[in-house]
Amino acid sequence: MESGWDNTVRFDFPYRIADCYAVDCCGFMVDFYKAMAYIAERTGRDKEIAGFEKKRAALEENIRRILYNAEKGFFCDYDFRLHRHTNRVSPASFLPLFCGAASKEQAEAMKALAESETWFYPGIPTISYNHPRYRSEKFWRGPCWLNTAYFTVRGLWNYGYRSLADSLTENLLNWCAQNEDSIYEYYDSKTGKGLGARDFGWSSVFILELLLLKYEENQF
Repeated sequence: MESGWDNTVRFDFPYRIADCYAVDCCGFMVDFYKAMAYIAERTGRDKEIAGFEKKRAALEENIRRILYNAEKGFFCDYDFRLHRHTNRVSPASFLPLFCGAASKEQAEAMKALAESETWFYPGIPTISYNHPRYRSEKFWRGPCWLNTAYFTVRGLWNYGYRSLADSLTENLLNWCAQNEDSIYEYYDSKTGKGLGARDFGWSSVFILELLLLKYEENQF
């Protein structure tokens, strides 16, 4: 059992993804329900729209209520076997902003982490800089992956934190540009050095998305 984040710190012992409400997966399901409601509307299945909207609203409420640690001020995965938050903060923690489920107060708390050099600024590592298991070059244990970084940046953008989103975007694009030999699978979250496979497809996709976010503001 793994999350698509391979050897992520998020599900190191004692936490297992099979026993957790994963904050990113829940965020993606919010967007799934939105998409299904849209498809139902466009295809004339009006009776199905309310059902998808009801599921979306219920899931958004659960994200705000269960996956947000109000005492510490961040979203994270929740272990329903151990009945506690994992308190491992990653770009997945920004998915409630990406999908629009976070309250304004919760988004403000996440923004504070995004602009903190102790947590995520400027490289949006796959586990926060201050986590004891953070490693800047080690696969999903600290480098920057452009797909998860994009969800973070776009979430901040969606909630109106445009200046911070732009600053993070510019840093990511500059890292990609400094690696003139290739577009890499992931990047050292301290130096921007390209790591892993070369000519990596989804990195290319998210470079385009970041460029659109930075230079084609009007389309959003």
